[in-house]
Amino acid sequence: MHFIDNLFDHCDVQAIIRVPILDVSRDDIRIWAHTSGGMYQVRSAYKLILKKFTNYDMLRVNGDWRLIWDLDIPPREKVFLWRLCRDCLPTKVKHHSGGLIVLPFVRYVSLTWRLLSIRFFHALSMKGSGRELS
Repeated sequence: MHFIDNLFDHCDVQAIIRVPILDVSRDDIRIWAHTSGGMYQVRSAYKLILKKFTNYDMLRVNGDWRLIWDLDIPPREKVFLWRLCRDCLPTKVKHHSGGLIVLPFVRYVSLTWRLLSIRFFHALSMKGSGRELS
């Protein structure tokens, strides 16, 4: 104890002596607190970064979006309607403003919108009447 007594004053020496010595017979293991199993995954780190740096309240749009997601239409039509309502379809106007990449189907958006709007409003009316969409 002379070594510690020479380096620290009496109060600090007493505090150091009270620190319990760890059982060194077990190996240390790494634990990643952001997964249930404690193993690091790039996916969990990505989710952590998104959670920390993304303000989801800014992205939220008021409205009952269940009306679209509960429709009895194919999933790709639901996604198309949702993107249309959120104004996030890739269009030439958005592409030229530097916002989006133009996808091959963009030139067919007008025709597709006409067809989908008919299915959408038909599906809404069927939902209210309890009948299934054919």
